[in-house]
Amino acid sequence: MKRLYVTVIASVAVAVTTSVVGLYGSAGTTNVTSQLQIPANSVAPVFFSDAGQSGTDEYVTTAGKNPVYSVLQSSGDWQLDTQSVARAVWLDLDDPSVPFDARYVHSLLTTHCATTNASPVGSLTGGQSTNCGMSFRINWGTDSSVYYRIHFNSVLHPGTGDVKFTCNNVPGAACSDWTATPADNDGNPDGRSTGLLVKVTTARNGTETETPIGYYPVNFAMHITKP
Repeated sequence: MKRLYVTVIASVAVAVTTSVVGLYGSAGTTNVTSQLQIPANSVAPVFFSDAGQSGTDEYVTTAGKNPVYSVLQSSGDWQLDTQSVARAVWLDLDDPSVPFDARYVHSLLTTHCATTNASPVGSLTGGQSTNCGMSFRINWGTDSSVYYRIHFNSVLHPGTGDVKFTCNNVPGAACSDWTATPADNDGNPDGRSTGLLVKVTTARNGTETETPIGYYPVNFAMHITKP
């Protein structure tokens, strides 16, 4: 399978231009059930659930020492937080040079609909769709000042693709059931959305610097329901 890939000298860095939507717990968030399903064509690059070790592909908000958050934010953006040890996401970029390739990773997936001038996920009614940008944070390694991020955002990161959310309710009804698939609007029509993988380094003053690693046409299938 042909993979779009760009090698970038490690010393080259770019400033972060994507602001991360405010995290869970703010007023107006709604708990949802998120499924990260295995796509019909599961050939890497791909991400899906940790059902292989947890026994389920569903994620629900769970409080406690090792919380999991699966929510619609007050902005209408969707977010799945598996940064604690309780749950994870399987990620296979089909690239052995990436240290966390083909492993379970603790991650934070957040849509950024406003950055692509799109309707938020939570505002859709039956039969409507929206193409939103999404960031995929990956925590890996022992250095807390370093993590990784995959950008799926056709506006802020040209050459990447967005995520298409579709409301499955009857026309006109407020949405309680969504599917999410690659928008495949990256200029390379193959049923996938290309993501840009970057290494993020955080300075003592909180400034983040991104070092590009490569472009990957990623396959995925998600299902979100209320509650």
